[in-house]
Amino acid sequence: MSLRIENINFEYKTKHILNDVCLDAEYGNVVSIIGPNGSGKTTFIKCINKILKPKKGSIKLNEKNLYLMKQQDIAKKIAYVPQMTNDFFSGTVMDLVIMGRKPYINWNISEEDIKIVLDILDSMGILHLADKFYSELSGGQKQKVLIARALAQDTDIYLLDEPISFLDIKNQIEVMKMARNLAQKGKIVIIVVHDLNMAMKYSDKILLLEDGYVISQGKPKEVLTESNIKKVYDVDVDIRGDYIVSI
Repeated sequence: MSLRIENINFEYKTKHILNDVCLDAEYGNVVSIIGPNGSGKTTFIKCINKILKPKKGSIKLNEKNLYLMKQQDIAKKIAYVPQMTNDFFSGTVMDLVIMGRKPYINWNISEEDIKIVLDILDSMGILHLADKFYSELSGGQKQKVLIARALAQDTDIYLLDEPISFLDIKNQIEVMKMARNLAQKGKIVIIVVHDLNMAMKYSDKILLLEDGYVISQGKPKEVLTESNIKKVYDVDVDIRGDYIVSI
């Protein structure tokens, strides 16, 4: 079972955003997408989730063409955590997270659905926020709530777009460990991160993008080399075991 992405090209107006981007993601793997701002990471994630439709290329989930699948069927297979929080949602945390169950229930919420959501909130350390209004939360709390909604969706694939960007170091590590735990349960986790050390430590595979092109992909130590980092980020670093240190 796998997610196969071949030769994805995406244009906005006349600008090429993605150029022949390919990726094979196997079940049980964490795949980190890295690259400078504007390299096409978020656009690529949105193409995988059918939010954006590429000009060319194919995405196959277990050999099925993703773009021929109904949106509800995709929602049973792929959960997406966006980069930006939805500050306009007026309901409670419980209201938002229960929306993750929508592909299965069509709003006929059962006691089992409620139990699933409460267990997820508890596991994320945010059960105490269940009755709080989402709009009143901090940026970090909102990010964890969106992750909880994705977990409530209970899918095979999780797309996380910069899920640790608003979190302190403790919660960053918790989220990355959660990604690893999902992979250990046989899920595919594709995660956009800026922290190269986090990518090095928690990934099975890394895709490095620059200006919409694939610069390198493979195992963390194959991609995160001193020469690749210098080429893409224009930063001199020293690789010391599993750690990247600026020099």
